[in-house]
Amino acid sequence: MIEMRESGLLFRFEDETFFPIEKEKDKLATCKGHVKTCECVVYPQKGHLCDKVVFIEAKSSAPNRANCIVGKVTNDGTPIDTEHWRLLTPLDNYARDISQKFIDSFSMWHSIDTGFHNASKGLLNIPAGKKTIRSGEHPIFVLVIKGFADDWLAPVKAAIEAELRHFIRAWNIRPTALKVVNESMAREILQIDVETY
Repeated sequence: MIEMRESGLLFRFEDETFFPIEKEKDKLATCKGHVKTCECVVYPQKGHLCDKVVFIEAKSSAPNRANCIVGKVTNDGTPIDTEHWRLLTPLDNYARDISQKFIDSFSMWHSIDTGFHNASKGLLNIPAGKKTIRSGEHPIFVLVIKGFADDWLAPVKAAIEAELRHFIRAWNIRPTALKVVNESMAREILQIDVETY
């Protein structure tokens, strides 16, 4: 059993199902300092996510939509032309960052699997049980936000879905692949072994 502590959350995974992609990426010279990744990739052997390739990101907080209302005036009080300009809220920036981590993680995993990182053979601790995302097999992307209220999750999920839309379509990934949950939902619904510490 492997324990991973991240953002005030303690995760437990079976050894053969766990790949710490965030730590392992630094072994690849082309990725170190240039690629954003989620915490880990796992292959659950039981429960709702059994036999799926699951990319997990953990966060201790997220912007609440109520705190992300943007005023439509500039510093000097003149109105902003919102027809031609888009103002990014903290939630927009958060969603963009999380989306980039999922996209880079999937891309890095796929590039290792397909041999683009030939020099990485033997360097990365990829689980022996299941190294490949096979044709027709859809990955799952899970964001676990510690202590986040259930009714705050939907706006965060919607913002991340908007950022991932082109990626999801390009790879023909199921639109339901993104899961945004707090730790209790991760345990009860997704059956991920996680608790706060």
